[in-house]
Amino acid sequence: MLKKLSILFAVVFVFSLTACKGTKTYSTEDYVNIEISGLNGNGTAHIGIDRDFYDMVDDDLFDGEATDIELAQVEIIVYESVDFSTESKTEGLSNGDEIVVTLEADNDRLKELGIKFDQKKYVYKVEGLKDPVELDVWTNVEITYSGISPNGWAEIKYNGDNEFIKNNVVYYTDSYNLENGSSFTVEARCSDKKLEENLYIITEKTKEFTVSGLAEYIKNYKKFDMSEIDNKLKSKAEYVVNNSSYATDPFVFSAKLVPGGGVTEKWKVQSIDLQPERTILFYNESQSDNIYAIFWNMNITAEKTYSSQNRDGYALNDVENFDIYILTYTSGIVEENRKINSENLQIYSEAYGNSLFGNYIGMSLDEIVNDFSKKYQGYEITE
Repeated sequence: MLKKLSILFAVVFVFSLTACKGTKTYSTEDYVNIEISGLNGNGTAHIGIDRDFYDMVDDDLFDGEATDIELAQVEIIVYESVDFSTESKTEGLSNGDEIVVTLEADNDRLKELGIKFDQKKYVYKVEGLKDPVELDVWTNVEITYSGISPNGWAEIKYNGDNEFIKNNVVYYTDSYNLENGSSFTVEARCSDKKLEENLYIITEKTKEFTVSGLAEYIKNYKKFDMSEIDNKLKSKAEYVVNNSSYATDPFVFSAKLVPGGGVTEKWKVQSIDLQPERTILFYNESQSDNIYAIFWNMNITAEKTYSSQNRDGYALNDVENFDIYILTYTSGIVEENRKINSENLQIYSEAYGNSLFGNYIGMSLDEIVNDFSKKYQGYEITE
């Protein structure tokens, strides 16, 4: 019942309007409102219904004394009967650009209100946009690289004196795992509102940078001065020699030389000569890591002083030279600015058992290298 009364009210309402007033004609410009924001060359058009239109309707149909309900009835009918559109661009606008708005209206229905629309196109000319100032956000930008290639990262900092840039521009990149020679993108972000308020515009919002200067693991040691690392490795080798049982008083070492064991030989050490025999760089491409190793020849001159069974072919008081190999190495050697960074390197040594002599004698250097390489599969050998 209530719905029928509302419809009856609307019919009576419309009839009363048409009975009391003639037909009022409105233009597209009367109905459509266009507002332009932004700066010259980058303006944006906001197109909508002009709220002043219903003030005009109130004056024309109700002599400015319409109730809220009466105006709501008019607004509903107009909204359902009128549509507008534009094929003109609404962004990136400059002074002098034109925005053409086309309006379509159901005037047969609108005549019940006593109004109609002249559906001529509304041509709006953009004007009044202020000229922006190009904001240079890239001069005085410093890129600092950290980490080791290919797992480096970049830090971006503005070092200029422009207070607006300092307080409002943020530099952003989502590029990680950087390596020397690769490129990455940095974006300068700033609020559009802040830019407009200060008559600024940023035309170059992103910039490409090429990575350089990152530390990287060396692949070939021969082009670098390795003397400092070599000295550290030598000191480690000397430490191993000087703290081994056969290098301390009474200068005796034992060796089980006969298969099956049970034979103990004792030799008195007369001298030890330590010399580097082979230098090798092991490099792993997938892990971006390296191992730098020196295999040392420890030549021992010793006199046989005891044998539980004389089965080794050496008589008591025989003097012989024995070549024994020991290994010292370090890992993660990086190059920075064409120089080796040897700080904080850990130096290691390899011993195959408790007695170097007892385990190494009879092994060739190639066998020792292969034995060590098995522990680090995936590393290529560079000599």
